Amino acid sequence: LLGRLGDEPEPGVALVRLLTRPVLLSSLSTAVGFFSLRLIHVRAIGDFGVVLSVGIAAAALGTLLLMPALIQRYRWVLIERHIPWVDRAAQWGVVLANRPARAIAFTAIAVALVVPGVLRLRVHTDTIQYFGDDNVVRRGAEFFADNLTSGFLLNVVVRAEEPGGALDPHVIELTGKVAHELERSEHVDRTVSMLDYFYLMDAALRPGEIPRANPGSRDAAAQYMLLYESSGDPDDYSRYVNFDRSALAMLVSVHGGSRAYLDLAEDLQEIDSAAPDGVSVQTLGSTFLYSRAMDGLTRGMVTGVAAAAFFIGAMMLLGLRSVSLGVVAAIPNLVPIVLCGGVLGWLDMPLSMGTSLVGCIALGLAVDDTAHVLGHLDRSRSLESVYRMVGPALVMTTLALMVGFSALMLSEFQSVVALGAATAATMGVALLCDLWLLPSLLALLGYRVHEADEDRTKANTPAGNGEISEQIAAA
Repeated sequence: LLGRLGDEPEPGVALVRLLTRPVLLSSLSTAVGFFSLRLIHVRAIGDFGVVLSVGIAAAALGTLLLMPALIQRYRWVLIERHIPWVDRAAQWGVVLANRPARAIAFTAIAVALVVPGVLRLRVHTDTIQYFGDDNVVRRGAEFFADNLTSGFLLNVVVRAEEPGGALDPHVIELTGKVAHELERSEHVDRTVSMLDYFYLMDAALRPGEIPRANPGSRDAAAQYMLLYESSGDPDDYSRYVNFDRSALAMLVSVHGGSRAYLDLAEDLQEIDSAAPDGVSVQTLGSTFLYSRAMDGLTRGMVTGVAAAAFFIGAMMLLGLRSVSLGVVAAIPNLVPIVLCGGVLGWLDMPLSMGTSLVGCIALGLAVDDTAHVLGHLDRSRSLESVYRMVGPALVMTTLALMVGFSALMLSEFQSVVALGAATAATMGVALLCDLWLLPSLLALLGYRVHEADEDRTKANTPAGNGEISEQIAAA
């Protein structure tokens, strides 16, 4: 745009006139979209959204106030240079808009093919898998799991309401049922609880008979515990029963990541709902709590994408003051996210901390391109002239963003690698939608595709000193 100011007597003022509408529209919609991350009940993510919103607002102020002031003060003169392949790419969508049904049908087919993949998406936040195969953290964790514990530990507690209630036969029987159900899972290596000690002591006290893990009465269980306590370290079994003997704890060795922990917790909830009155089954432990927090955070990001899409759509609707344009503006920004989610689903790649951020980031950045196109749109101007003005800038800025996000693929943290790759790919698809799909949608709304012959001749004629002022004022 600076290269088109030419000999404009007030270049800073002219630049403000030219930029105000598209910059405000894109900045407000993006800032509101990122600020919607405050709806996620995780403080770090909410703060992340606020910082992004403030940064975008600062960038908008710099574009509308600082840059025009510098241009006005120092009278910088730039020569507009054209890159042929960029100009051609910016006009491809205008050519397709002559027959808009083709671009729209192709997009509809692509979306229909990936929607089943979206339905296949699953949340999985196995932190160890975030590191590469040769990373020292992953190698150490896998060595620990294979040679020491055979997995990560999940804590399960069977709790009675009254002191000593954990020694009742029905509570011990329920604990045995919990252990049996857990060991049926392919993700559980083994379980260890007080029942294993009861089994060993019963085998020693009643040789030749079938050992029992349930002593059969509260008194018998108390005798077994007293015998074990007096024959060894009193604290040895404290990890399996609390001080007032109202709860029995179980250590469960689990492999398979957060999804395995959460699936087991759901199974235990069913057992808890069928437990006798006064007895509960709880899933505890740092591993489970961390997995649940990460799972909730990842699912919350999906909610954040929906909230961001709603608020961005509302801002576009208010800024454009047209329901039809508001709907059209949403389509090229939502299609890339659906395509990205579908590809992840078909490739059986789960939603993790990294990939769940793609939607919000890509939506917040991709809407800028759409806003700049619609911000320069006018019934008196053809799509060809609009894309001749803003199309090359859309191509170059999006390519720069893709290169920037691709740099994240150099990280050793696989979640960051996935974030960089998925965001770069989604930004590329968003650019294609803005260049190829958006003109066809606008053509269906009745916007003129090509310039009239006399306008085309005028556009190819070098502008005089006063003509640029007239063009900017008209814009």
